[in-house]
Amino acid sequence: MAFTPDGKSVAVAGRYRSFHIVSLDDGRMASHGFSGWWWRAAFSPRDPMLVFATDVVEARSLVNGTTLWTAGPDRLPRVSAVMFTPTGDELMCFHSGEVSFLDPLTGTLVRKSAFPHISGSVRLSLSPDMTTLALQAGTNTEIYDLRSRERVATLNTGRRFFTDQAFHPDGHFFATTSNDRTVRVWDAATWKEVITFTWDVGKMRSVCFAPDGLRMAAGSDTGRVVVWDAEL
Repeated sequence: MAFTPDGKSVAVAGRYRSFHIVSLDDGRMASHGFSGWWWRAAFSPRDPMLVFATDVVEARSLVNGTTLWTAGPDRLPRVSAVMFTPTGDELMCFHSGEVSFLDPLTGTLVRKSAFPHISGSVRLSLSPDMTTLALQAGTNTEIYDLRSRERVATLNTGRRFFTDQAFHPDGHFFATTSNDRTVRVWDAATWKEVITFTWDVGKMRSVCFAPDGLRMAAGSDTGRVVVWDAEL
């Protein structure tokens, strides 16, 4: 799931190979068909486009809904996470133990960064100042300083698997969900947990911040979504 750049709507996965953009003002929902099952989506902060990770990576125009480009498994095998850099200049894709940085308008590869010791289903988040990368797999979230390329912290909440993560737009906080009913928020300087939100909507599967940082949203395995004032 993801907030739209204006913070007024949330995009969520739907059943039967679809996605929905839901208005937070009046609850109206725009539904769109899709060719495959998608598990990650990201809005560009710069251009009117939305990128999905499925069996392929696909970029769609938010102006007319047309496909701008696709990258198949021959180029990006089994992408498990996509996100834009805070400036929108590059698209980050995690696959096969590395992060690929693409030109978001064309899908052309710009550069790669290897993280071979992280395997499995990985989600990634980049801090707004583009100095910290969080890689999430299983019960651990590994925090890396991109300047030194060293791991600076490991987050672990026990035996529960992490399911999603997101940096606050000001970079001071970091949110995670796991296989329970909570959303945890961490201090991005000390990497200590500062607050836990508990919602009775099922096991939490996704989390995101609004672009202004004033709201958070989280989705559960029951298909329900919670949106609340962050108050951090």
